[in-house]
Amino acid sequence: MWRAADSRGTSHALLYVSPTCPHCHAELRRWEAIGKMQPALLAGLQLVVIVPASIPSSLRDFLPRTLRIRVVIDADRKLARSLRVRAVPHVAFVDRELMARSTSIGQINRYRTMANLRTVER
Repeated sequence: MWRAADSRGTSHALLYVSPTCPHCHAELRRWEAIGKMQPALLAGLQLVVIVPASIPSSLRDFLPRTLRIRVVIDADRKLARSLRVRAVPHVAFVDRELMARSTSIGQINRYRTMANLRTVER
């Protein structure tokens, strides 16, 4: 289980995705593209992928291997409730003081993702 209190001092992008959602797969590919094109934007950021149930092999195979990712299973949906997830993909940008700086719901373009990344102090 990922706990915010254990992560103070590190900025995070929390990606809440569903293994069966095609938009979530696209969001993960977008993060991989950003990591390849502008790795400095991801420097000092912990990327946490949160899924509501066990991860099927199809998603495990799809997770970007070029990024440092922590995967969290949210079987009891506590993280979903605390992040107020209503739709997926849901991305919360959290700075090192555990302050949520911005949130994106649904599939967004890479330029908006990069703009959101710039709001997070590292």
